[in-house]
Amino acid sequence: MKNTTFIITLLIITACNNSNNKELNNNSVILKKNFINFLETEKYSHKEFEKIIVIPGSGCTGCISDAEKKFSENYKKSEILYIFTAIGDLKLFKLNFPKDAFNYRNTIIDSNNIMIDYGFNSTYPSEIEINSDLEVDIKPYQN
Repeated sequence: MKNTTFIITLLIITACNNSNNKELNNNSVILKKNFINFLETEKYSHKEFEKIIVIPGSGCTGCISDAEKKFSENYKKSEILYIFTAIGDLKLFKLNFPKDAFNYRNTIIDSNNIMIDYGFNSTYPSEIEINSDLEVDIKPYQN
């Protein structure tokens, strides 16, 4: 039983670690104007933050858990914007974090899944960069 558990754990870790070394295996394309509009609707500007991290509610469990852990450690850092999207049960979701984690300005819970509607379909936590192109750059989030 211990060997089986060890092997399964090893496979999960390997799969999630390998995903960080590859390009995102999806067709996420978000138009820059849509993303900036989303931020403005939420009363944000992309210029306020050094990093924008999007964490989906489902996908690579180990990868998402790592990103959520990093959020729990860094949610008070105002230079990082965290966007949580594709969340199933919001009450259950919030139980995984410190009680005050969602009271800070650098956190958006996309409860209407607007990011998904705009084309974000990654199963991995991702970092978004705004550039001069028409689309935003979506890269795997490196802890």
